[in-house]
Amino acid sequence: MLTRLLALGTTAAVLLSTALALPGRATAQISSCPVADSESIAVCVDRGPEGVYVVGDQITICVTVNVPQILIFPPPPPPQVRITSQVDEDTPTTIFEDGVRSSHCFEAMIVAPTGRERLVAFVLDDNGGVIATSSVSFLSVNQ
Repeated sequence: MLTRLLALGTTAAVLLSTALALPGRATAQISSCPVADSESIAVCVDRGPEGVYVVGDQITICVTVNVPQILIFPPPPPPQVRITSQVDEDTPTTIFEDGVRSSHCFEAMIVAPTGRERLVAFVLDDNGGVIATSSVSFLSVNQ
């Protein structure tokens, strides 16, 4: 599970706590996720799909949105994006919700409960309906 305080309506993420990756655990630097032309959204993590994280590790989560926008002035608001986190069969928890114009990354810390965690990113329409989704899974374990 991820520990993070939501700051809705802003692109800044405020963390409940921070930690450095443990020695010997490689963490890649990422700033966006590749999105295929046929996709509208992608979500990724710094250790890649099926990466392994230990409780206390820092994780970087990125979401990239590729939704056509009308070119007018003033520009329309960016597409609304929601990311949920679900460990095994637990209830999904929203960990991010905000407008994302192209890509956005934030950091969180791995906390219990542990297990297979699935992040799902949704692009939402003006009424909160789902336009597109993307997901990535990773494993969180105790020391």
